[in-house]
Amino acid sequence: METEILLKKLEGVQTIDSASNILKTDKDKVIYYLFRLRKEGYVKTKRLSNNKRVYNISFENKLKGTSYFE
Repeated sequence: METEILLKKLEGVQTIDSASNILKTDKDKVIYYLFRLRKEGYVKTKRLSNNKRVYNISFENKLKGTSYFE
């Protein structure tokens, strides 16, 4: 799949289970897609208290603007 198509489908806050339901694929393939998106800078990951990972997927994550101090 292309990056733009993945971004449109998975945009927002996702877990592995919710992303696999959206893409209708198995978890291994979803992990690979998230790895590719993270490598390009579109994904930020957080961990919940029950050790589940939550992925914040958006185009704005790639737009790393300069901070006030820079």
